Amino acid sequence: MFYEKPAAVISAQLNTLLLWPLGRSGKETVAAGTRKENVVIFPGQIFLYDYRDRETTGIRELSLIVVISECQRQQLESVSYSSRYALGLFYEAGTKIDVPWAGQYITSNPCVRFVSIDNKKRNVESSETGPSLVIHTTVPFGVKYLEQSTEDVQELIFQQLEDLLPGLPRPIFTKCRKWRHSQVTNAVANCPGQMTLHLKPFLVCGGDGFTQSNFDGCITSALCVLEALKNHV
Repeated sequence: MFYEKPAAVISAQLNTLLLWPLGRSGKETVAAGTRKENVVIFPGQIFLYDYRDRETTGIRELSLIVVISECQRQQLESVSYSSRYALGLFYEAGTKIDVPWAGQYITSNPCVRFVSIDNKKRNVESSETGPSLVIHTTVPFGVKYLEQSTEDVQELIFQQLEDLLPGLPRPIFTKCRKWRHSQVTNAVANCPGQMTLHLKPFLVCGGDGFTQSNFDGCITSALCVLEALKNHV
């Protein structure tokens, strides 16, 4: 017995193949019972975007076929997230970051919200490994510059960081990441905990976007996903 279903094309930048690879016709024939269940975590909003015409840029871009009802689409569209940037700074071994703390929240800066000396916070300081800093921006800053290039945003963060930490050494490597889906500000109505998008193959969405944006919300959603998976298998 075979299953064949035309559907919307959703593309996600993932490192492993999940569920259905896209065929040229926009359809794929799947032998029933040949797929294993997968648990993969990424924002449910990814199912709202159609990247059919998007060019790949270095990262292997995989296509997923997903069947979403109009009701499910509306529910996913109702979820909203705060956005921010995260910047990692990496230093040579022996570099000293001369501050008395391992992490600090900043309340007086329009750009920087949190700074962490990550190796110090994790208590893994070593003479063979240089220190690293992690910087989170404020949400208003993240929203304002969300569509700017990460190179330009990184320079803006550097400028603000120099005011907060004068004399900070120049890093040997940096990594700036756009955190488009940070904390959930509005979850799916009635907080269902999970959303089953398809049965064959089985595809279920979970996360704090279906509950509330805190650790308890994540645990609640995980238990709901587990229950849905148990009922399926």
